[in-house]
Amino acid sequence: MECYFDWYGFPEVARVLFARRKFIGSARIYWDSIVRDYIRRRVVIESWEEMKEKFKEKYLSEYYKNRLLN
Repeated sequence: MECYFDWYGFPEVARVLFARRKFIGSARIYWDSIVRDYIRRRVVIESWEEMKEKFKEKYLSEYYKNRLLN
């Protein structure tokens, strides 16, 4: 996604909107639950970095996180 966004010059807000439309399966379900939670708290995710962090929390294994840190 990063390469695609850089290549086509997507602005920050468009990145979040575009990525959200591309989710399928469990990623779509997970993202919808995040959005519902944020709506209840009256918070909006507008940052591509924040969106990526939410998915890293869910989908990156502890092993991979530790490898990245090393």
